[in-house]
Amino acid sequence: MRWPSALLLLPLLSAALAAEPVQFRADARHGGLYAGAGVPVLHGVKWKFRAGAAIVSSPAVSGGA
Repeated sequence: MRWPSALLLLPLLSAALAAEPVQFRADARHGGLYAGAGVPVLHGVKWKFRAGAAIVSSPAVSGGA
């Protein structure tokens, strides 16, 4: 009974192994520089959020956003 379920997982495993590895901050050096044109023009603040305290973090990029 183990073989049918293993055969179902094989395409998922092969796709995961073939995908480019995700790197925190763009590269192995963690430099934070991404290849791309970037934002052509900034048009001011798009939204604000009032937090209860300081937020210390680096930006996250997923799916181009």
